[in-house]
Amino acid sequence: MTRLAAPHWLRLAACLGVLALGGVVSTAALASDTGYTVKVKVVKPTVPLNATFKVVASGVSANTSQLLVFINITKKCALSAAKETMVSSDELALNVHVTGAYAKSVPEVAHFVGKHHACAYLRSVPPPSPAQLRARAGAVYHVINSPAG
Repeated sequence: MTRLAAPHWLRLAACLGVLALGGVVSTAALASDTGYTVKVKVVKPTVPLNATFKVVASGVSANTSQLLVFINITKKCALSAAKETMVSSDELALNVHVTGAYAKSVPEVAHFVGKHHACAYLRSVPPPSPAQLRARAGAVYHVINSPAG
């Protein structure tokens, strides 16, 4: 009887350990998947030259984060906000702190004809060195010549 009791307890402890580990892993994955999100959209994705348009960034931040939105006139969105700042033609359109559910908008003016990108980055605050990227998103919009009227 004692020979069977030890393996039974050993199997029970092993099963409980696996269940506990699975709970920790799934909780961590859930926190990283839903704790920090960002979406960016251009309200009018086709904009006449010199017209105004609105860029909206929205999402969720589990705690205070820095939201950065760049307007790129020459390149696609970079992998991080730090790399975005290295592109001289990019414009920093929005730099705010957000917590919880958020929606921030910024008006822009279409200065150059062509395909452009609005890029949003959510990163840690205060930024450790280097700042931790929590989420990123991009949206394409086009600036066109106004039709001759």
